[in-house]
Amino acid sequence: MARIRSCIAFARAVLWRLLTFAYYESFQRNTVDPLNRIIQAPNDDVRLQLLREWSDIKVEESKYIQIAGGFLFTTVASCLTWNSTETSHWTGPALFYASTVFALVAIISGSQQLWILPRVDASPSNSDAGKKRREELVSFIARLSNDEGGPKSKYVFALQTPIMLLTFSVMAFLAGLCAVVYSPLAARLAWDDDAKTAVLFTIASIVAGGAFAAGSTFVYALFRPDKTDPRPSSASSDPKQSKNAQASPA
Repeated sequence: MARIRSCIAFARAVLWRLLTFAYYESFQRNTVDPLNRIIQAPNDDVRLQLLREWSDIKVEESKYIQIAGGFLFTTVASCLTWNSTETSHWTGPALFYASTVFALVAIISGSQQLWILPRVDASPSNSDAGKKRREELVSFIARLSNDEGGPKSKYVFALQTPIMLLTFSVMAFLAGLCAVVYSPLAARLAWDDDAKTAVLFTIASIVAGGAFAAGSTFVYALFRPDKTDPRPSSASSDPKQSKNAQASPA
């Protein structure tokens, strides 16, 4: 039985990595890690503070998805009017249409979460609003937590759906763009304008993709939170101050 559970856990981890490989760091930072900290917080006051911070982050993420999704939707829609798209292989227009669907649903899903996400106020804990807020927090934690002390997979999936769909939209758009550019080469292999366009497109894609991958890696590595606090304690941070404090009269 333990082997079956470990296999299921491994399969679930692999599935999560496949679904989120294009935005895994953002997915961990904005969804998984904050939810784990909220669940494992030592008391309700800390949970409320963490919930307030996480809610602000998700609100900004939802706004970003609405802006980026709308821009992507209009961009892909304009690509469908190109003459090269009409004469390309069928996969080009099909991927463009898929990209518009992903972008549209990402916008709708982000708007939905923008309205549903909890708005945590700063009411005193002994007030009626504070007591109601604590009751809602207890109910929220109970629904969110699984038996292992972490967030349930279905809620994690729901919370990261907008960014997932936006990522799928970008990937479908890039795949459709490649289909439009390279489809003339499948019909005829000749050093003509279509071949030259494909070469320049390939070079630009390699340069842009490499710069994006390197930049993303360095930025996430720079702002990755440490597991432990590297700062020394106030008692041992300065030996001279501690000696002076011990030597000074009461």
